[in-house]
Order: sequence, then structure tokens, then C-alpha cells
Amino acid sequence: MKKTLVFVLLGTNLGKRKENLRYAIIEIEKLHISSLRISSIYKSEPWGFESENYFLNQCLSFYTELNPEELLICLKEIEVSIGRTKTSDSGYEDRILDIDILFFGSRIINLEQLVIPHPRIAERRFTLQAVADLASDLIHPVHRKSIADLLNICPDNSIVIKL
Repeated sequence: MKKTLVFVLLGTNLGKRKENLRYAIIEIEKLHISSLRISSIYKSEPWGFESENYFLNQCLSFYTELNPEELLICLKEIEVSIGRTKTSDSGYEDRILDIDILFFGSRIINLEQLVIPHPRIAERRFTLQAVADLASDLIHPVHRKSIADLLNICPDNSIVIKL
């Protein structure tokens, strides 16, 4: 079976945030992935909602034989296993763990439950910075610009601190 290079973003702003990130990485490694690469951890203010709890984010890249829908199911199971519950219809709220698929190879997917590339990558400095750690020359298949170029023109002026 063909392996596809995937980029996912981990985010947490509740509980023991660094431990939440480590937990997610350990669980993702159990999915029979290969060539795992891990970005630095970045601290940033909440995006899209108000909260006193700052986020820690980290990007992972790896190869998988899972298809996008199978990977999504596995990632959502990891979120639930650590105690993630959704209470907001907007999708923006404090969370113990959030795992988003950012890129799945160069595929463009528009399903009700899954949009790849993640639709707000270019608007989020914290996401672009973490991806740039691993692949600044990666070309966004919709915007047709590199991650480095998207980071340079990103409209998000929020502060992102590398830990």
C-alpha cells in the first residue's frame, strides 16, 4: 500500500499542556506511521475566541498507509481518550487536546466532516510557524505558495512564542 506524507497540528490549552502533547505523539506513533518528525512547541493566545488559557501547539509530519477518513477517525479517538469533549457549536473553545489534519500529501478534500488542506492554515501564524519548522518549502496545494511565503504574508499579528 502507498504511504502518504501527512502534517497534523496538535493544540492544547487545558490541563498539563506539555503532557497532553506528549500523550498525543505517543498515541499517534501507535498508528503504524513512519518517519515521524516533530516541530518545536509554540505558545500562542487563543484564536477565534476569548480565553485566559494560552495554547501550546506542535506540528507533526509522518507517513501513513491510512486514508484520510481512517486517519481522522483515529485522531478523534485519541482526542476522546484523553478527555476531549465538545461543548461549542462554533468549534472554538478551551480544549484538552485538538488534532487537526493540515495536509494529506497534495490532496484537496472537501467533505462535510473533513476539509484538507485545513481551511484556515494561511490565517493562523501559530500553525504556519509550526509547519515551517518541518517543511518551510512545502507548497500549499490551494494557495500555491510555500509555507514560508504564507508565513511572510500572514494577516495574523498574534504573538507566537517558541518554547
